Amino acid sequence: MAIRIGGGDSPFDFFDRFNKDTEKSLAKLASGKRITSAAEDAAGLGISEQLKKEFASLGQARNNVDYGAAEAQIAEGAMGQQSEIMSRMQELAVQASNGTLSATDRQFIDKEASALASEMNRIANTTEFNGSKVLSTDSGNVTIQSGTKNGQTMNVTYANTTNASLGVSYGAGQAVDFSTAATAQASLANIQAGMATLSSSRAQVGADTNALEVQGRTLAVQRENTEAARSRIADTDYAAETANLAQSQILSQANLAIHAHRNLMSQSALDLLKG
Repeated sequence: MAIRIGGGDSPFDFFDRFNKDTEKSLAKLASGKRITSAAEDAAGLGISEQLKKEFASLGQARNNVDYGAAEAQIAEGAMGQQSEIMSRMQELAVQASNGTLSATDRQFIDKEASALASEMNRIANTTEFNGSKVLSTDSGNVTIQSGTKNGQTMNVTYANTTNASLGVSYGAGQAVDFSTAATAQASLANIQAGMATLSSSRAQVGADTNALEVQGRTLAVQRENTEAARSRIADTDYAAETANLAQSQILSQANLAIHAHRNLMSQSALDLLKG
């Protein structure tokens, strides 16, 4: 039987290869990234970077929607207070329309009505969000960037709710005048029209708020799914990579043991030849 001495691959070649595999696995496990360099998966890296940017943009869009909803809730709450004032003004109009009132009675009604009218204007002029007076000087459409693409916007519509805009300015000779029973009766129609306008504006803000809240939830789901997709591409699969690491270490140790055994066999053959 022929005996071959030496030859074959160097054990150091095998060890170097397995060592590189081990280093790659350790790097992935330590960093948590499946793709540690563009050379490993150029396409995967490009896709994961795009998803990373989309994830961040979706987060900002969600913030925009939340800010828009917060502004709308502030405005709607203010209009709710104004609605209560208007209801009280209507009660006073009905009371002032009664011909049995004395001049003193009308003075009392006038004081309360004047204070309520001032409060109506104060609410409209001081309700603001981030410096924007949405129920007076800055009323109108507010555009919310609710997505990550051009044109993905939503509008919230705010009406001017000052007394003059609602047609309920108070005082002698104004749309709302409680100085006599006749003017008080005429004021009832104006107050009711103003209440209808205010209710319609409040309902519009409420509907816009609901739409923003729905969009906020939609963006949250999109953001979660985007991050999950990025993670599947870019993040380390710890179970699989741990198995790869264990395999590399076992193969490396086995290879060294085999080469050690082969060297021992070669030495035994030399000893036989010498003897």
